[in-house]
Amino acid sequence: MFEIDEIFSLRVRERRALNRLSVAAAAKEIGISRRTLALVEMGKLNAISRKVYEKITKWMILKKEVM
Repeated sequence: MFEIDEIFSLRVRERRALNRLSVAAAAKEIGISRRTLALVEMGKLNAISRKVYEKITKWMILKKEVM
């Protein structure tokens, strides 16, 4: 499990907002459930699996490069 903090949660939410994506659309792009993404963004999860962490970080890097 990977521990996540408030800064990580805020960065995920900012990246999604900058790309004007709904939680559902972003979750679909990332390959995780809407609920998981929403909980990450709200800071309700203290830790996520390595697989989910990798998917989110890869998506954030990809979206940053596209911008």
